[in-house]
Amino acid sequence: MTRLTGLVDTVGVRLAWLTDIHFTYVPPANREAFYTTLAVEKLDALLIGGDIGESDTLAPFLKEIEERFSLPIYFVLGNHDYYHSSIARTRAAISRQAADSQRLHWLSNQSVMSETCSVKCDTSRHENLCPAENLRTRAAP
Repeated sequence: MTRLTGLVDTVGVRLAWLTDIHFTYVPPANREAFYTTLAVEKLDALLIGGDIGESDTLAPFLKEIEERFSLPIYFVLGNHDYYHSSIARTRAAISRQAADSQRLHWLSNQSVMSETCSVKCDTSRHENLCPAENLRTRAAP
């Protein structure tokens, strides 16, 4: 279980949920414009639901995102993130990158919990990354 670090466990936490962003096909200028748009939102954390890039671009894209935002970044991998490599090599590389980072939190078959919600992410099957039945919300105290 991973605790949502750096967040206040209360209503009013501002999150951006990005999924299937496929940055492999997004030019650098467009990514920068996207980051600028997100920065205006005064976010507390980013949630990334997979398909960030492909295996050869995944680590650089995560580093790029981490360098643009001084906030926790929780992510899972999608099927495209493994393209052009093996699942084992991609997982090993991303595991090392996340372990070396203060802000990157790879949710590999684990749960994230705060006082107001809990999300279990299963990355073993692409179609079951964060199923709705694993999201529990409780009324804020």
